[in-house]
Amino acid sequence: MKDETAVFQWLKEQNAPFGIQLQILQAFQLYKVIVEMDKKLMMYEERV
Repeated sequence: MKDETAVFQWLKEQNAPFGIQLQILQAFQLYKVIVEMDKKLMMYEERV
């Protein structure tokens, strides 16, 4: 979470367009979803 805050602070300082900030936010969210899916997959594989 700290890394995300640092990235968005840097983008704000660079006056990055809102669209770019939105795409980076979506990338962070997608990464979190992939990590959660991977955890669930590993738990499933342990049970099998």
